[in-house]
Amino acid sequence: MEKLLFDDRIKYFKCILVDYVKDNRIKEKITDLLKYMNQLDLIDSLVEWQIPHFPINGNMIASKNIPKGPLYTRVLNELRDLWKFEFHMDNSQTTINALLKKCDEIIS
Repeated sequence: MEKLLFDDRIKYFKCILVDYVKDNRIKEKITDLLKYMNQLDLIDSLVEWQIPHFPINGNMIASKNIPKGPLYTRVLNELRDLWKFEFHMDNSQTTINALLKKCDEIIS
């Protein structure tokens, strides 16, 4: 089996941290998992990493005339996935504008 690079391995766990940011113990849980998996080289980097705040909020989505409900939820989830994987959790204004432009693609 091909060994993943350090950045690839840690990105997976960073995405989990972002997805479960509301869980106050998520870093502790992932640290325990990494110990169990004998991935000790990732622990320090992950513990020190500050979980970024998703830069899109409900008002931004509402400004695109997307009503609350299933479509709103789908748009929000897809934007979050794009932010994590394509925009690498960047919170610059350029990223925010690019994400908001994706709303039209998602709803069509």
